[in-house]
Amino acid sequence: MSLDLQAIFIEEATYLLEDLEEAFLELESAPDDMELVARIFRAMHTIKGSGSMCSFPNLSAFTHEFETAFDRVRNGDIKITKELIEIGLDSHGFIGRMVKTLDHVNPSLREESKNILSRLHKYSPKEGADNPGIELDLSAPDEVVSLDWAHYRIRFTPNPGIFKYAIDPITIFKSLAELGEVCNVAYIKDIPDLFEINEFACYMSWEIIISTQDSRDKLVELFEFVEDDCEVNVEMINQENDFDDDYKRLGDILLERGDLTKEQVSQLFEKKPLVGEIIEESGLVPKEKIDSALLEQELVRSDREQKKQIVTNDSIRVSSARLEMQMDLVGELVISLASLHQLAVDRGDVKLNAISEDLEHLVTSIRDNVLGIRMLPIGGTFSKFRRLVRDLSSEQGKQIEMVTYGAETELDKTVIDQLSDPLVHLIRNSLDHGIELPEERAANGKTEKGFITLTAKHSQGHVLIEIKDDGKGIDPDIIWKKSQEKSLTNGDERPSDKEILQYIFAPGFSTAEAITNISGRGVGMDVVKRSIESLRGSIILESVLGEGTTITLQLPLTLAIIEGLLVEVGNESLVIPLAMVVECVETKKSQLESSRKGQLIRVRNSLIPCLPLQNWLGNQTHIPENIQIIIVNIDDEQYGLIVNDVIGQQQIVIKSLGSIYQSIEGVSGATILGDGAVALILDLPQIVKLFQVTEQV
Repeated sequence: MSLDLQAIFIEEATYLLEDLEEAFLELESAPDDMELVARIFRAMHTIKGSGSMCSFPNLSAFTHEFETAFDRVRNGDIKITKELIEIGLDSHGFIGRMVKTLDHVNPSLREESKNILSRLHKYSPKEGADNPGIELDLSAPDEVVSLDWAHYRIRFTPNPGIFKYAIDPITIFKSLAELGEVCNVAYIKDIPDLFEINEFACYMSWEIIISTQDSRDKLVELFEFVEDDCEVNVEMINQENDFDDDYKRLGDILLERGDLTKEQVSQLFEKKPLVGEIIEESGLVPKEKIDSALLEQELVRSDREQKKQIVTNDSIRVSSARLEMQMDLVGELVISLASLHQLAVDRGDVKLNAISEDLEHLVTSIRDNVLGIRMLPIGGTFSKFRRLVRDLSSEQGKQIEMVTYGAETELDKTVIDQLSDPLVHLIRNSLDHGIELPEERAANGKTEKGFITLTAKHSQGHVLIEIKDDGKGIDPDIIWKKSQEKSLTNGDERPSDKEILQYIFAPGFSTAEAITNISGRGVGMDVVKRSIESLRGSIILESVLGEGTTITLQLPLTLAIIEGLLVEVGNESLVIPLAMVVECVETKKSQLESSRKGQLIRVRNSLIPCLPLQNWLGNQTHIPENIQIIIVNIDDEQYGLIVNDVIGQQQIVIKSLGSIYQSIEGVSGATILGDGAVALILDLPQIVKLFQVTEQV
């Protein structure tokens, strides 16, 4: 088996395992949902079949055992229980480890498999102490000898007097079913009329198609005790080239079986219509044998299609490094285009300007396409936390359910990758500090089960991720007391509750009375804040005592390229994210109205507070009489940014600031303009906060 095919299988199995875990967690809340049962069965079946084909015999054998038990659930023989879901989740982890070790089973994995299978066997048809379960191979990956799934054709014609020896063919069929997937066709042409039937005679014979990992000898063994009284023929079905467009024609199959001769086939095929109809009308072959041949044809065709799906897919998986390189190249292309456009403007060359505009359309399309490739639904990240919530809540004796909304919300892959750890910490905090024990919740008039709600949605060119719990909330008095003990305050005057909550983000801060394996060491919330800010995002914490806590993360859609509005303030060029811009207003400085809190502009009978960016730059005296005001929308509030001039809309390639400049408040990054100059990209929510605290302006 080629290493490329194995690599494809490992990647496919990883995605299937993610879906499997999510289905198990959903099944815990809806144990009667047969669609979830079918989804689990399909995932296990695909892993088993593909694993066998790609030289992962141990994984295939283990998965087959689990699939057998879940087939009983699917058929309604047994019900879903909490124990069965626990076994399923443990099996999910075990299969994941086998995939990572390339099917090599070390001694610890062997013990784990025995433990899981011993729990599983009471749900399987082979229940009982006599069933030792499967033995997994301990050899190294390059020594593993795999037997792929093969198809066999079995012709079983019992002696009419077989019943005299107390032999029941159904017992043989059941034994075959334990070795693989069985399809059979019964031949009934020898059954006499009703009044001529001898009730102790067997008139039927069977054509059996079986897909199994076992050898032909193993199949023959099942018929050893009846071979003297029956006609048994076991043949491997020759699949020829797995990737040919067509499998054998119906006539070829019947010819191979000996049901037709070459002369008969030649005569029949001269008539040209559908082969099956020709053969059936000829009367040379019974309808049952035609049905059996069609069954064989369809089985092998289906098997080959499954192999094709593993080798070829309509999607191509590309490494993150290649995507990053592609994004960097697009960024450089945007900068070069800006230089070309600047050159065309400076020279006043109409033709060059036309070429520049055509290129701009093409580059915009390339940019949007590359950004689209990098955008992924955040639901994949959300699904990982359901297992975390389930396991930790069980460990702490709490009843907690996680609810998610907006899983389809798309975000740049780079942002998603860096978001996982902060979200894990926030969810663990909600579990440990937020939601109470069932008895405590009941005493406070709440339901015993607590809820953690994870929501994602788009808002003004950003993604908002909200982590909300309905726990006990955060007591500002406790936070204030702890902050005084740790000397985090500048004085004894107590600030507002909202300001007190911000001490949670101080390094080393913790309110836990004891250190647990979840939290309490004072490491985390400061790291969470730094991680979110490194993504050019912000974090907002709100809490109501006795009702719960909500933490909102505001994150950019992408860390690479945005549409920006280039403005001039004094001698500086600044970039305002276009997604936040409502409109531009040209006015005179004398038209501004004054209030106790600052300057206002009246726009269509509404007063909008104005923020002079000249003050932020330290150029208070350089506000000209003719000014431009950019109306922006921030957290559903409108503000006017006073600038000297509006240069225009541009594609902005975001560049990170060096460590020296990262502490500058109100700046989220920088970009290179067409003339080579550097322009700062404004962090508008932070700019608004700075103006609200007047002493910082």
